Amino acid sequence: MVLTGQHIHQAFCAIEPEQARPWDAISLVAQQKYDALAEELGKMLEQDTVTIAAVRCPQCEAMLEVAHAEGHACFVDS
Repeated sequence: MVLTGQHIHQAFCAIEPEQARPWDAISLVAQQKYDALAEELGKMLEQDTVTIAAVRCPQCEAMLEVAHAEGHACFVDS
């Protein structure tokens, strides 16, 4: 996923609904700032390496260490 200024604006609207305005209703300068913020966040996220160490079982919702998830009872019974 590539972040855009509109994504950042939507997130802002979600946490500040009383100040929310449609994307087309905000100034071009504000849109450009949202776009710049999205670009910087995108760069930061590209550099970030994520290691998934646990998963949640979709059946019982238990948190399972990835290394041992294959032996989980819900997966063995299926």
